[in-house]
Amino acid sequence: MGKFNNIPELWGTENYYEWCRQTKQLLLGQGVYNHVSNGMNLFNYVKYTSTCPRPLILSAPMIVEQEALKMWFKDDSVAKSIILRKINSSVLTLIPDNISITAQEVWNMLTKLYDRSNVSLQFSLCAQISTFQMKGAADAKKYVVLHTHANDRLACMGAKPLEADMIYALLQGLPRTGIWPVIHKNIETELEHSEQSIRMMLPGFFNAVLVTLHQHAASPVIRMYTFKHTTQMIIKEAMQMMSESSAPGPGSEYASAAIQGG
Repeated sequence: MGKFNNIPELWGTENYYEWCRQTKQLLLGQGVYNHVSNGMNLFNYVKYTSTCPRPLILSAPMIVEQEALKMWFKDDSVAKSIILRKINSSVLTLIPDNISITAQEVWNMLTKLYDRSNVSLQFSLCAQISTFQMKGAADAKKYVVLHTHANDRLACMGAKPLEADMIYALLQGLPRTGIWPVIHKNIETELEHSEQSIRMMLPGFFNAVLVTLHQHAASPVIRMYTFKHTTQMIIKEAMQMMSESSAPGPGSEYASAAIQGG
């Protein structure tokens, strides 16, 4: 039972993403993820789809072919039992009660039912992101995780926000007390400077660069400001505040700016 503890019970679209992610991890751990994946790259062993072996002569399979078939169906049964283990009874009724149905067929059926990457769900997620608020330094890691998780869900739907949009959304939920407004302003200013540098260095390609910002982060000429960099900076400042439990000291990147700003 222990290995299933991290998998939530699937009961609909709302928790499909979390159920899917945790179930994939268990399938990988048991060595049967190939039975639900759809990879076509023969050299990607982890994701390459495992299909049922086909005997050369269907009516008279050789012993080695029979053993391969038995092993495949055994592994497929393991994969199917993992998938079905944490499914709500109402959802389970939608799965055909047929012993011959494969793990891949069950997986695809659940994906079709609940992995709804529709526009309304995307708008719902974007609206949810705009409501995230960080309560204080102690809440920084949780706040960052909420944003990261929501952005990952949008990415899975093929609607990942631009780096700049993710950063601005992250900044909007920062506290409006203490040093946080200064941190907000400084990060915002650095992002604007980064965008201006891109415009000057790569005229005509600004929009394309923003979309693939993270792919150019190693550029020696332009300092790209990414969502990941912003989250790291926020957590760093929060940890500094908690360790000092007072006004920011010299270890803080924005301490001097905060002092100058009053």
